[in-house]
Amino acid sequence: GKADSIRDRSWVDSVGPRPGEARGKSLLGKDEPVVWFEAAAALPKLGNTSATSAHLDETASEALRQKAEALLEREQELFEKEMASRNAADARWLAQVCRSGTTADKIAAMSLMVSSSATANMRSLDGLLGMMAKSAGGRQVVVQALEALQELFLTALLPDRKLKVLEQQLLHLLPPGKDGDKYLLLWAVEDAVKRRYQQYVQQLEKCSTADLDFIKEKATKAISRLLTAKPEAEQTLLAALVNKLGDPSRKLASDAGYMLSQLLLEHPAMKPVVVREVERFVFRPGLSDRARYYSVTFLNQLTLSHKPSEGGTALAHKLIDIYFTVFKLLLQGKLGNAAARQHQQQQSSGKQAGGKHKRNLAKHHQAGRKGRSAAAAAETAAAGAQQAGELDARMLSALI
Repeated sequence: GKADSIRDRSWVDSVGPRPGEARGKSLLGKDEPVVWFEAAAALPKLGNTSATSAHLDETASEALRQKAEALLEREQELFEKEMASRNAADARWLAQVCRSGTTADKIAAMSLMVSSSATANMRSLDGLLGMMAKSAGGRQVVVQALEALQELFLTALLPDRKLKVLEQQLLHLLPPGKDGDKYLLLWAVEDAVKRRYQQYVQQLEKCSTADLDFIKEKATKAISRLLTAKPEAEQTLLAALVNKLGDPSRKLASDAGYMLSQLLLEHPAMKPVVVREVERFVFRPGLSDRARYYSVTFLNQLTLSHKPSEGGTALAHKLIDIYFTVFKLLLQGKLGNAAARQHQQQQSSGKQAGGKHKRNLAKHHQAGRKGRSAAAAAETAAAGAQQAGELDARMLSALI
């Protein structure tokens, strides 16, 4: 069309940009770090870093957000223009792959774009998140996108600190001109990465409860690795990993306990936080006895320390309180299989009392069948009681 014919012509740069093209050069120089948070860390500090921009009114904050998003869009256009001018064939190939390549090629191309410049390739990051969210594409597509995103967040997108949204930055201290635009651009990248990481974590939580063990295992391992490596979304990831102690798969529930132990070996100061999360899980209403057993076993294997940074004596007292509470509730029949059996017995007694008159009327007719049913029920109850008793015994053993 007309736009294509304009694009194909030779162009005199002095008259301005081609129609539809971004004007000027990137705010980030070629000698600056490629990784966005390294470039942000290299910028001069702006006044009092403990201050906030809370006194900026809503209109001013919104205007700066719109400008920041426009700067991000401009960087994308400039990046594409530079790629086309440096190597038009490679640029066309990448565009073709992203449009109509195989799934593996699309994921590889998008990952390459994001790792080469996250600042200019949020669209590619969005594309990977979209592929992970499309369950219709099959488990291999989900897993490939999941693993590619995990590596990108670990190596190119997440710094070793928690991220901020744009409104939490020192907006009121922005210098004028291009210097201020550079701060605003990198803050916009941070805001965009934070929001997309939240999407990724939500997708991981969803995958960790999928029907297929293959996907659950991949998601749980990713949750563990991200939680160990980066502080962003720490509480959400921790809750998701602790929740896997109750997974129907015994292997995965056991693996979750191991992953939590490895997390505490790497970050011993997280012991109080992890214990609080497991405590909430242990006393969750409706929790299965097996999940509670795995949780108590994990707590029982914790290595305690006198160091205040690792919880000290307060953590030991906390664990003792948890053990005694579980122990007391088990003995009182308010927790575990004993509580379930007590509830079933109450229901059974109620049904028997309500149906006593009807049973008397049909006593002779149903005598033989009732005898056989009672024998079968007694046998099933005995087997269930034995299995339940074994689990309660293991729970008590873990507590002791």
